[in-house]
Amino acid sequence: MGNLLYLMIIPFLLFLTTTHAKSNPHCPPSSCDNIINITSPFRLNTDPKHCGYSHYELSCENNLTVLHIDPVKYFVQSINYANYTIRVVDSNVDRNNCSTFPSPTYFRRYKYFTKIIAILKCENPVVNSSDYIDTAPCNIGGSLASQYSETKTTTAADLYYYYVVDGGFKVSDLAIGCRTELRTFVSNQIVVNGRTTSYVDIHNHLAYGFELSWLNSDGGLCFINDSNERQCCK
Repeated sequence: MGNLLYLMIIPFLLFLTTTHAKSNPHCPPSSCDNIINITSPFRLNTDPKHCGYSHYELSCENNLTVLHIDPVKYFVQSINYANYTIRVVDSNVDRNNCSTFPSPTYFRRYKYFTKIIAILKCENPVVNSSDYIDTAPCNIGGSLASQYSETKTTTAADLYYYYVVDGGFKVSDLAIGCRTELRTFVSNQIVVNGRTTSYVDIHNHLAYGFELSWLNSDGGLCFINDSNERQCCK
């Protein structure tokens, strides 16, 4: 009976060890630059393997906290464990260069509660519409042409006019000769209205970044619960 009890207890103890490994008190918070409290579910790539989760691994590069979502690199601006959000900025966005623009990406392990904006490429100028925010004098066309567009030369890109509209803009409402070139994210704070918003405002918000939530976002049958621990349903 004693041996049987021993055999029953050992797997149970192993289960508890595995279950609580991610909240192990021997995993003190990590830090990198201004991100000073990196804890579960996140981990730095230099942390012990039992700390945090590999799906939420960050790195410290040139004293900047970095989140890699292939093929895009994001700079982490803040982590809010109270509301389960991480604010990131696309590394392609230069605050001092309004021609820079973020990359399109897909956040498989995160939910996003942000505003979507769209960049339109138009054959003719759009006038008398506050829905269309002119990107001039920033060279958005050249930036998009060199990185994402079917048109690979800035010379060809100069033949078009580029505008920003709210991502909820209906395709049926597009001006004749306009098409969507790219969609991307900005913080919910921004109001996309040409009467009160300039493209410089838009770019400043791109440089501020946007929030992603990791709560219940791991996909499949597993998720991160409200205690920042991984749970899986069989």
